[in-house]
Amino acid sequence: MVAALVFSQALSFWLGWMSPLEGVAERVMQWTPLNIATFLLLNLQGEARVAALLGGAAVMLLLAGLAGGFTWRLPGHLAAPLAAVLVGVPTFVLFQPYDWRPVVLLLAGYGLGLALSDRGWIASKPKRSSSSASTLSRFEALFDTGIVLAGMGLLIGIGFGLPGLLAPAGRRLFSFRDPALPDFSYPGMPTPVTPLDSFYVNSKDLLPPSPRGWNLTIEGLVRRPLRFDLDTLRRLPRDDRYVTLECIDNPVGGPLIGNALWTGVELRRLLHLAGVTNEGRAVMLTGLDGYVESLSLAAAGSPDVLVAYGMNGWELTPDHGYPIRLLVPGVYGLKSVKWLSRITVASTEEMGMWQQRGWSQPAVVQTTTRIDVHRIVAGGVWLGGIAFAGNRGVSGVQVRVNGGKWRPARMSPTLSSPAAWRLWEIQVPV
Repeated sequence: MVAALVFSQALSFWLGWMSPLEGVAERVMQWTPLNIATFLLLNLQGEARVAALLGGAAVMLLLAGLAGGFTWRLPGHLAAPLAAVLVGVPTFVLFQPYDWRPVVLLLAGYGLGLALSDRGWIASKPKRSSSSASTLSRFEALFDTGIVLAGMGLLIGIGFGLPGLLAPAGRRLFSFRDPALPDFSYPGMPTPVTPLDSFYVNSKDLLPPSPRGWNLTIEGLVRRPLRFDLDTLRRLPRDDRYVTLECIDNPVGGPLIGNALWTGVELRRLLHLAGVTNEGRAVMLTGLDGYVESLSLAAAGSPDVLVAYGMNGWELTPDHGYPIRLLVPGVYGLKSVKWLSRITVASTEEMGMWQQRGWSQPAVVQTTTRIDVHRIVAGGVWLGGIAFAGNRGVSGVQVRVNGGKWRPARMSPTLSSPAAWRLWEIQVPV
């Protein structure tokens, strides 16, 4: 099974399919209690995906072990296909993979591996003496364990290394420098713009989908269905704007928030080119991973909504949605579909994946602030942090200590957009 997983993982990514291991791991994540999943996300962040992949691999190895044990004594021409069926049935029934093709590929590799193994699956199994059947040398046990561990390591390497090798290297779109705010450049304070390698990542997907053969289609209730490749999109008038993106999972004071200079094309421009008919009332947005979200046509027609292909002067990274993603200021990140591949104009707005699970449909960002740093100074304590209120903007921050009076904080300049966070600092007597 380890060899079949390695083979199917690599080939699925090459073909642009979701790997079978990823599909199982995602279902395991969905079964994880919300408080545990949130704890892992906040504390492990990107490394939580490795844990989920290992959990998915453990589940598949368990199924393979049970199937192999059940079919061990059967004739070779029956054992291999029956074992594949015994693995495939619970995989389809319990985990309901989004794509059946990689699962069939995995099962074929598993059955072929059994047939070609040294245990005689093709013809008849070699007879073992009772003594050899009941004992296994320590060397064999260690060797088998080493093979499994090496295979698991190779799976993780393929999962996180192969996408980076096959995805095009990020290109600089234009020269960009973080706006200098020397009055707020204290140790521990966030920078006005979050560096790409520090920007939070959260997704239902364990691995970014393959961009091979990608294009963006606009269809549905439009007069001129359109299809764009990345170069065509980049030839359209470009917009650059500072926008803070926050995850709906972010707790008060949490780290799942970041500010960037986003580059892209206004969504309303694309809809205008396609010519929305009078029946159009909503826009359905679909990513390469099958993720679906929706916006009312009025919201989609806002000049703030971008089809973004750049962050901080660079192309999007695979984790942030390469080739393109949606960016909807003022709402939580679940609306900003990554790996956007299809825009469908419809007559009614439908609930997306997370709304069907009870999350907010409008998903309007709640006003929040965060204390990032504090230090004792003469006469009190110095505090500093960020404040964010979606696209409503932040006019000021007030602080009080131990029920004392409210004191206004000193605010950083607005970064040319109310949808970007603002930094604040204050010294309070304590």
